Amino acid sequence: MDTTSTSTEFSYVADLSLEKREAYQAFLNDGEIRHLQTFSPEEMLLIMFDLVEEPRMDALYAITYSNDAFPTKELFEQYYTDSLAGDLLVTYFMYRFYDRIVINESSSPDLQVVQLEISVGSQRYIKTYALQQQEGIWKDQRGETDD
Repeated sequence: MDTTSTSTEFSYVADLSLEKREAYQAFLNDGEIRHLQTFSPEEMLLIMFDLVEEPRMDALYAITYSNDAFPTKELFEQYYTDSLAGDLLVTYFMYRFYDRIVINESSSPDLQVVQLEISVGSQRYIKTYALQQQEGIWKDQRGETDD
């Protein structure tokens, strides 16, 4: 009896182009955010969720817009552990088979509001995330809200 599995491990970044996946891998390898400068706000949100399952704190810290709220990685890690980790993991699993990822019409050139949407039965769920430009990339503001 053959028990070989043909399924692949889930990844939020699996559908990115080869070029973008290579740039993301380069970012993971050397921590240089310059590799992410061509990524859209939607792609950056997918990267954030890819980093959530097994938290890669250095990478999450690098793609978080802090506006000086987290002057050190240690402060960010404490905030992440105390306030974000649980909710982000729930969202990671609930939205992994999302139906749509779009920019909300309330966005501005400086602040992009990205919506992740799923439908379960007759219910539709939307999570929104605010991303702002900093250091040449779109960074998550950690200003998650539910619609």
